[in-house]
Amino acid sequence: MYELIILLCLFPAGLSYQDLEELANHKKIPNNWTQILYDFLEISPESANQNDTSSIPKKITRKDFISNTYIWINVNKDPVDEEIWFVPSEFLTNYIEKNILRTPEIAQHYLKMLEYMALLSTGIIEKAKSNYDYIENILECSAISTYGIWKPHQIKETNRLQYLRNHGFSFDKLKSLFNHHEVNFFNCLKLTNLLQIQQNPAIDLEVIEILCLAIPTLFKLMSSNEEGIEEVAKRADKVAEKFEEYLGIENNINFLAMRAKLGLFLAVLHMSSQTEFPKNISFVKINLSGAHDQHLKMKDSDLKRAVSSEIIFAKAFLHHRILKYSEKLPLPGENKQSSPGGTKKREEVLEIFKSLKNAKELLPSTDKNYQISHAKITLEEGILALMKIKPQGWSEKHEKDMKKALEVLSRYGSLRLIMKAHYLYANILLE
Repeated sequence: MYELIILLCLFPAGLSYQDLEELANHKKIPNNWTQILYDFLEISPESANQNDTSSIPKKITRKDFISNTYIWINVNKDPVDEEIWFVPSEFLTNYIEKNILRTPEIAQHYLKMLEYMALLSTGIIEKAKSNYDYIENILECSAISTYGIWKPHQIKETNRLQYLRNHGFSFDKLKSLFNHHEVNFFNCLKLTNLLQIQQNPAIDLEVIEILCLAIPTLFKLMSSNEEGIEEVAKRADKVAEKFEEYLGIENNINFLAMRAKLGLFLAVLHMSSQTEFPKNISFVKINLSGAHDQHLKMKDSDLKRAVSSEIIFAKAFLHHRILKYSEKLPLPGENKQSSPGGTKKREEVLEIFKSLKNAKELLPSTDKNYQISHAKITLEEGILALMKIKPQGWSEKHEKDMKKALEVLSRYGSLRLIMKAHYLYANILLE
């Protein structure tokens, strides 16, 4: 009984009936969890020593749990979808923290919590993407992407959360689910939790990698608070750094790549702001520099070259955006007269083309996993070409590249990227 209650207390925002069903399906809690919780809620100072259980139903179901405030657990019913939520009371949480959370036995429960939140975070992201609630950008740099360095660790079909796959979830319902679990997601990135699991031989580093990118991505999808999203991403980076330190895996290539990806995530977050972009340029550069520093520590490999490609692509994208913005309005510290003129503009455009070419060349040429990365760079080249400045002999090769990009993106299935590729390919044919 108490193992289930301890696990529930590691989710400060509580768990829904559906969550607990999934945990039972994944063998994280006993199959008779409904009976255990029902019995536990019946315990009170007056009834703790009573053995009469004749009033308890033989099979406990969702309808047997009634919204109420108990000493141990609060049972709440969502007013919109009527889902039942079990939230540990402040009394129970304080008791667990004082008496149990610092014991060695707690590590196995923390691992279960992290594993479940990894499945939930990836499940919500997959659902939002399949519903077209979020359309991937050319420069995305988040767990939305499923290719190249962003390709997630494979999750077995049997491990996926069935309630997210079997029911229609509108964006509003996904957001409601995220709001319910927001504190739980944030709790996954608490450094104090790491101390509980660092010595556990069963620790799965892939789970930590998934959470450190998926949770910031979730906050990006569901929250409009840019500062809050940035704070979550920075906390994830700190988790990765401390995990390397605690486990003695400094310069682990996967963790270095993950920290580089978080730098790219933050750079794109600052770059995507329409109104604050000029003020954010310095932050973008700082985060790109941080990503580059992590990449330099990596041993030579296809992964290192692919990370380098993403960083160069992001820098070229930033350069292009600064150039476009400066044509409309002067950047801070500039005046209108200092905006790029004819010769200077041509030099800058050709420099961006050169960077994009370098980014392509660094991608592993024989790995199909990087075809989308190649195609996205081709799209950016096509957008840049609309400025009517191109390298010598570039157009003929670009037509072939754009046709290939269109084929690749059509298989990938991102509507925005497919539409952009059709538009740019049509522009090439009309020239």
